[in-house]
Amino acid sequence: MNQIPKNVVEWIYSEDMTDEEKAEYPTHETTGGYLKVLDESECGQIWWDGLTDRQKEVIRSIPNYNKEIFEQITGIKTE
Repeated sequence: MNQIPKNVVEWIYSEDMTDEEKAEYPTHETTGGYLKVLDESECGQIWWDGLTDRQKEVIRSIPNYNKEIFEQITGIKTE
């Protein structure tokens, strides 16, 4: 299976920024946004969304798998 990507970045446009992001990145006024480094749970979700249905089923078939616990530990929503 694929590995969870690390150091994934995403361009956030000024109009999509929160007030907190605008305060933290005032250069957005010049650049039109900022480059956001995604956290581990966001990278994990990208990984999960890229898996095939078969690969997802392999993970779900692990003995004692619990989607709520999996999400709590990884931040990945499996539904």
